[in-house]
Amino acid sequence: MNNRIQEIMDLEHFKTLTPIQEQVLNRKNKNRDIIGVSSTGSGKSHAFFMPIFEMLDFDQDCVQAVISAPTRELAYQLYDRCRKIAKHFNVRVKLVTGGMEKVTQMEKQPQIVIGTPGRMKDMFIKDNVLRLDTAKIVVIDEADMTLEFGFLEDIDEILSKMDKKVQMMVFSATIPESLQPFLKKYLYDPEFIEIKKEEAFQSDVKHILVPCKHKSYEQKILDVLPCIQPYVCLIFANTTLEAQNIANTMRENGYDLVELHSGLESRARMQAIKMIQSQKKSYIVASDIASRGIDLEGITHVISCGFPKDLKFYIHRAGRTGRATRDGQCIALYKESDAKSIQSLIKQGIEFEHQDVKNKQFVDLKPYVNKRPMKKDEFHEEVEKIVHKKKKVKPNYTDGQEADGETTVIHPNEQSPLNEEDEDRTIINSEEIISQPSKKKRKGMLISVLIAIFASAGSVVAFLVLGNKTSTKPDVTELISPVEEEKDSIGIFQDTTVSEVKEASMLSEKDKKTEAAMARQPEKVTPVVVDEPRKQPDTKQVPAEGNKITIQPVQPTAEEIEAKYVALIASGKEKMGKADFTNAKKDFTKAKETKLTEEVVRLLISCDEKEAAKLLADRKAQYEMKKTFGNFTIVRKKSTMLYGAIDSDANERIPCKYRNVGIAENGRAFERKDGLFDIYNADGVLVNEGSTYY
Repeated sequence: MNNRIQEIMDLEHFKTLTPIQEQVLNRKNKNRDIIGVSSTGSGKSHAFFMPIFEMLDFDQDCVQAVISAPTRELAYQLYDRCRKIAKHFNVRVKLVTGGMEKVTQMEKQPQIVIGTPGRMKDMFIKDNVLRLDTAKIVVIDEADMTLEFGFLEDIDEILSKMDKKVQMMVFSATIPESLQPFLKKYLYDPEFIEIKKEEAFQSDVKHILVPCKHKSYEQKILDVLPCIQPYVCLIFANTTLEAQNIANTMRENGYDLVELHSGLESRARMQAIKMIQSQKKSYIVASDIASRGIDLEGITHVISCGFPKDLKFYIHRAGRTGRATRDGQCIALYKESDAKSIQSLIKQGIEFEHQDVKNKQFVDLKPYVNKRPMKKDEFHEEVEKIVHKKKKVKPNYTDGQEADGETTVIHPNEQSPLNEEDEDRTIINSEEIISQPSKKKRKGMLISVLIAIFASAGSVVAFLVLGNKTSTKPDVTELISPVEEEKDSIGIFQDTTVSEVKEASMLSEKDKKTEAAMARQPEKVTPVVVDEPRKQPDTKQVPAEGNKITIQPVQPTAEEIEAKYVALIASGKEKMGKADFTNAKKDFTKAKETKLTEEVVRLLISCDEKEAAKLLADRKAQYEMKKTFGNFTIVRKKSTMLYGAIDSDANERIPCKYRNVGIAENGRAFERKDGLFDIYNADGVLVNEGSTYY
C-alpha cells in the first residue's frame, strides 16, 4: 500500500477500507477513468481523496485536482474533510461556491479546488481567476444530482476548456439513462465500479406509518418523540415553512435541535452543517434539497412529515438511517391525502407497520393495506339495521298509505274546509322528521317544511293585503262629487281623500267576511309631513315686452370674479406647500373655470408633476435599493424583506419574492424560498427557472 494512503488512513483512524475505497485504490490501471456507484455513507469521498493525494505533485503551484459538488452544503462538507488531509501534507485547497465574496485575483493558485459548477465556471472562464485547465483529475460527485439540478452544462463548459487527457472520476448513487450522453462524451473506456446496497453496510430499516388524523405535523411530532430514544433523529419536512414551524414548536417544548433548510442564510447553513458533523445535537429538522448528498453520521431515526411529490426522495430519507450495522427506524406521519403515495411505496416493496401513539407508546393498528373505506350502500344498510324501526302514522296523515321509519308526511296544500281559525293548514309529522337516518335527508325535509310554511304564510298575507288594498281607480262617488282642494295657512296645498263609499255591490260573500275582519283592526294613521319652503336663489326682475317678467340669476361682478380667483390660487398654493396635491389640483381647476390665465395653467402642470414625483418617491420608499441591473435596480422590499427588481417608475419588473440574489453568467440568480434559483437577464426576462445555481 502506498505510504500516502497509509498516512491518510492513520490520520482518519481507518482500520480497514470500505468496499468502494478498496476497489478504487486496487485498480490495475490507476490512470483509467472511473464510474463509481455507491450510496451516501459508503465512503465515496475518501475513495477519490486518497487517489488524488496519491498523484499530487506537492512542488507544483497550480491546480491539479478539481472536485465538483452540486450544492453548497455538499461542497463545504467535502472541503471540511479534505482540509484535514491537506493540512497534513501542506497542500493548498480552496472552496469555491455561490454566496462567497467575489475574488478578483489570487497570489497563488490552489492545488485542489472544491466547489459548485456555476461558481467555478465563472471564476475560470468569465473572471479568469482560477486556472482549472492545469488539472490532471476532475471528480464529479453526486452526478445524478448534478444532472437533476441542471449543472451538467456548466461542467460541459469547464471540461471544454481543459486538456482532453484529464482523468475523469464520476461518483453517484445512481446512473440515470439521461446521464449516459455526458459519460460517453467525456469518459474514455471507464471502469465501472458498483457497490450493492448490502455491501455498503446497510442494515434493515423499520418503516412505521403513523396517522396524523386531526393534528398538524408539529403537533403529532410532539406525540411521537417521547416514544423514541434516538442517537440522532433526522426530521424531514416537504417545505421550508413546515420545517420552520416544526423547529419552532420543538424548541418551545424544550427540544435542542438544529435546522438545515433553504430558509437559512448561507452562513447559517454552514454553521448548521458544522454543528451536525460535530454531533452536538440529537435532533435535526431539514428539507430534502438542503440535506441531499450530505453524509450525516449516527442517524438512528428518520421522521418524514408527509410524503414528497417525488417518492424517490422518501427513499433517500429512509436511506439516512440503518447504516454501519445499526438498526434504523423511518417513521412516516401521514394524512388521508397521502394514500396514493403510500400505496405506491407498498408496491415498490416497502413494508409499513401501521401504528399510533397512546400513553407515550406505539400501539398497533390494523394493517394499512386492509384499511378500506366502507361502501356507501353498506353504510346505509347498517344505518337501517341499527338506528330505525318502523313507526305507525295516523291514517289521515298518510292518505291511506303505510309509512315506515323513513316516512315524513307533509301536506302543504291539503284541501280542507277553511274557517276563521285555520286556513291553508300544513300538516307535519315532526316525530318522523327526527327519525331520519341521513343528515342530508333530514336537511332536505326541513327545507321542504320551511318552504311549505313560508308558502302558506305568504298566501295568507297576500290574501289579506289584496282584501285591504286601496284601489287606484277613481271611486264612483269621486267622479260624481269631486272635492275641491283646500289651501293651508302657509300656502301649501294638501290632497284630501274623500272616497268613503263602500264597494258592497262589487264584493263577494267571502270578501265581505275578510273586509269585516280587517275593519275590526285599528286603523293606522300616516302622519303628514309638510316640507318647508325652499330658499330661492337671488334673482332680479327684468322688464320685458308687455306685461311679461323674465327671471335671470344675478351675475357676479368683475371684482367678485377676481377675488374668487385670487382666493382659489392662494388656497391651492398653500395645499401644494403641504404636499396635498389632490386638493390643490381641485382649487386650481375651480380657478381655471373662474378665469383662464397662463398662471393657473402653469400651476396645474406643476401640480401634476409634483404629484407624480411624490407618488414615485412613495413607491420607491417601499424598497431598499441594492444594485443596478441593466435598466433596473435590484431591491429588497421592506415589508417582506424579499428581493426583486424595479424599473425607473418603481414598477416591479422582477417580483419581490426571492430570499437572495447572486451573480449568474447571463444575469442574476434569484434564490427562491424552496432553495432553487430563477435566472433573469439584464432585460428582466426569466431565462432559467428552478435551477440549483451556486
